[in-house]
Amino acid sequence: MSRSIITAAVRRRTAFAALLGGFAALALPLSALAQDSHDPATYQQVQPVLKTTETVVGQPIVFPAAPNGVTAVIVTLGPGEATAWHRHDAPMFAYILEGDLTVTYEGIGEKSYTAGAALMEAQQVIHQGRNTGTGPVRILTVFLTGEGSVPTTMTEAPGK
Repeated sequence: MSRSIITAAVRRRTAFAALLGGFAALALPLSALAQDSHDPATYQQVQPVLKTTETVVGQPIVFPAAPNGVTAVIVTLGPGEATAWHRHDAPMFAYILEGDLTVTYEGIGEKSYTAGAALMEAQQVIHQGRNTGTGPVRILTVFLTGEGSVPTTMTEAPGK
């Protein structure tokens, strides 16, 4: 065999080995990602916030008929400020970002929440939230509504 044929064969084998090595190098991180993506223990910054099948007043969560949708807003109340009396006809997840909130539920009583609290709000229960702290209260609210439905219905105060 001539030297050029041997050199070409060695180059092909070297290129092929490098290509295989590159695929192996890519496959290892990709397979690690695939395995780790379903294991919350692999993410050091994942902190469970809420897992429940009930609202804060013990009702089973009832989802609206399809088509479903999601609406997320941040509600801010100043010190002493209160929401109007209202109810939610669809599930609503809430996370208290900052401050102190007390909610009065018709026929149930009061519940207080502080920063870091997560909850599934009562459905079909008239209630009012008020800032009971000295600074603002900020609430991330996520409504799980059907398309075109209204996430919050304003009502009269109970007993009126």
